[in-house]
Amino acid sequence: MKLLLTILPLLLIGCTTKAPDPGPRDIQDEAKEQAALYVKSIYTKCGEYSVFAAYSDNFKIEQIVQAKNISFTVTELPGRPRAEAERLNEQRQRTGIEWRGEILIRCQVCREYLSSTGQWSYWEDDKAAQDVLTIKRDGVWTYDYGSDNHSPSYRPRAVDCSRPELRKQ
Repeated sequence: MKLLLTILPLLLIGCTTKAPDPGPRDIQDEAKEQAALYVKSIYTKCGEYSVFAAYSDNFKIEQIVQAKNISFTVTELPGRPRAEAERLNEQRQRTGIEWRGEILIRCQVCREYLSSTGQWSYWEDDKAAQDVLTIKRDGVWTYDYGSDNHSPSYRPRAVDCSRPELRKQ
């Protein structure tokens, strides 16, 4: 009986305590998690290489990138001095932008296939394979590939490893 009276309060305390609240989540950590999900969503593992394809307006492949040992970095933009941080925070509240940055995807070695030439490029070492403007607005993450060199519908996507272009060497 003594043992039960000794253990009972411990059991009750253990049953009524909550796990500590982890507090607000760091937006930079969330951006890194989103970047990892993005990279995983567009690259397909085909043998020892990771591959993605970019499609044009009529869903024709414009480009295929074949890469080995992909890595990425996430950088918040713009890198403003602390004095401008308050002004930027006010602007974010007005526009709904919670985070704005860039994902830079690199590969140890990679090459690209352009449908316009029907040829693969030479293998290149330590190359930036893609940079993507990333924005979290009103809780939603979006990715902008820019339209400088591409049509507005240019979007990298995972690719089927059995495509004939991937068998060309």
